[in-house]
Amino acid sequence: MENNLEIRYAERKDVSLIMEFIKGLAEYEKMLDEVVADEAELEEWIFDKKKAEVIFACTDGREVGFALFFHNFSTFLGRAGIYLEDLYIIPEYRGKGYGRRMLQKLAEIAVERKCGRLEWWCLDWNKSSIAFYLSLGAEQMSDWTTYRIAGDTLKELAGVCGSRSVRKRGNLYSSAGKEKLRPVMISASSAGVDFLPVASQCWTTPKMALAVNTDRYSSKSGCRTEADSALLQ
Repeated sequence: MENNLEIRYAERKDVSLIMEFIKGLAEYEKMLDEVVADEAELEEWIFDKKKAEVIFACTDGREVGFALFFHNFSTFLGRAGIYLEDLYIIPEYRGKGYGRRMLQKLAEIAVERKCGRLEWWCLDWNKSSIAFYLSLGAEQMSDWTTYRIAGDTLKELAGVCGSRSVRKRGNLYSSAGKEKLRPVMISASSAGVDFLPVASQCWTTPKMALAVNTDRYSSKSGCRTEADSALLQ
């Protein structure tokens, strides 16, 4: 069956098709409600900013599978790798070797580009896919745990404990750009509490006062630490 399969790179005109495959995969993974991407964003990030690439598996005059991937980097290997974000074959075309052929194509791309690795994630409950990947010689990275910061948490982290700031020539300044911020380390003694799991660092100007709220997750600044900090003007 693999012999009838053609693989092609996606073009800008394929944005709506890419969106369809993403939703199909999300539905299979029981995560459809988490898809917030739209076609405009996909076009911008894939074809304008070129942050990812897509290939399609084609047979019977239609696209029956897709893979979305991008480059990462290994400092240990000193070279780029390929990270496979999505791989999906529509249900009626599974069991024909198309998934294997797509992974072979990705391996070919990795070798051609002199990459050191091809890697991806798999949901723990997807036992059939795990067995398939292991049959290809893939190594299960059981010693590693994935961490993610996203959404409001990402914005809070970028905001440095809720205070808006900008960096100029290696120094951190207030959002107005006039006052240089200086680091303040919060410890148990300075916070006036008996125990603080880790010392927390915030940036402030000489005119700012630091207040610490020891009630968990009740800081007005939105900083989610055991002893929350709030920067008061």
